[in-house]
Amino acid sequence: MVPVARRDELYRRLEAALADPGQASAFESLGGDSYTDDRAPRYRSALKSWFKRHTGKPATFSEHLELSETLFNRGLYFDTHEHLESVWRKSGGLERLALQGLIQLAAAFHKLELEPTALEGALYLLEKGLEKARACEALLGFDIAEGLALDLQPVQLALKAGHFSLMDVPPLRWTED
Repeated sequence: MVPVARRDELYRRLEAALADPGQASAFESLGGDSYTDDRAPRYRSALKSWFKRHTGKPATFSEHLELSETLFNRGLYFDTHEHLESVWRKSGGLERLALQGLIQLAAAFHKLELEPTALEGALYLLEKGLEKARACEALLGFDIAEGLALDLQPVQLALKAGHFSLMDVPPLRWTED
């Protein structure tokens, strides 16, 4: 079970750490519940990776994509969703559609965190997210859109078969290296 209040608090800490790198230490002394104990190392890893290449918050569309990919690949699906949604609200055109697709991908896996038996809902979000990514090949690049589809194909099959574990989420790439 995901403790929603704690989840939201951790996201606020992430945003504070991105705005002020000195706040990243806020993830060093967390603890007290299994959810936080599981998440704290993921946040530390994501922030360490981010601050190796950047000095603060993402400022460009590609930086927002890079950060969200970093969060996603550490299993921080809610944070990926929230971060992309904050960018999506201010975007338009193809960027908005691409962001919506990536938000849906993250939401599919967060849905399974909240309710592990919600396989149909997760599959729906995954398929809709992939449709949007494919529609945005001009922005994301053909290799990225096609790579997402290929990487997520086993996930789709497992969801359809009714046996999927979040341990089986593959690392995804939606930015150029």
